[in-house]
Amino acid sequence: LFADSMLRTNPPRHTRMRRLAAGVFTARRVTALRDVITAQVDETINGLLPYAGTAVDLVTHLTYPLPIGVITALLGVPAADRGRFRRLAEDLTAVLEVRWSEQDEQRAHRAAVELEDYFGHLVEVRRAEPADDLVTALAAAHHADGGQLTAAELMGNLALLLVAGFETTTNLLGNGIVLLLDHPEHAARLRAD
Repeated sequence: LFADSMLRTNPPRHTRMRRLAAGVFTARRVTALRDVITAQVDETINGLLPYAGTAVDLVTHLTYPLPIGVITALLGVPAADRGRFRRLAEDLTAVLEVRWSEQDEQRAHRAAVELEDYFGHLVEVRRAEPADDLVTALAAAHHADGGQLTAAELMGNLALLLVAGFETTTNLLGNGIVLLLDHPEHAARLRAD
């Protein structure tokens, strides 16, 4: 699936796709990111309130839900579908590691097919009922300066945005929390400012 994304291409193909993708990040849409992120932070923090005073798995309840909530909201993925992407991303990205097995390759292929089917359906829905989201914008980005996203490039880049939009942030937040717990003086500085 990533073979036709910006991740796995070189110029001039990469340049064309990057130009088309950059065109969907309008000033208005980037400004609106703040509201999306704020809403997702509020939703995620409110989801932690029932666990006050008890031990909680922060990856399950904070560091995964927050970035997946943000990227799926930006893409236009319904909130009810958020939970399915963690497993798909893990399966899909296993073949990006230095070492991977035939079993990893098979799981990655199944995940790619499932993501492609999911986004193919969502693109059809957004073409019929456009919304103010990245799926709608990228689906419409078929003609710009003579460039065109192929169907495979559209699917590859949607999958790339989804996975890149949450996987690294999930790990960053988790590792950041561990560092703050290991270094309470830095946690105190963060709370103070």
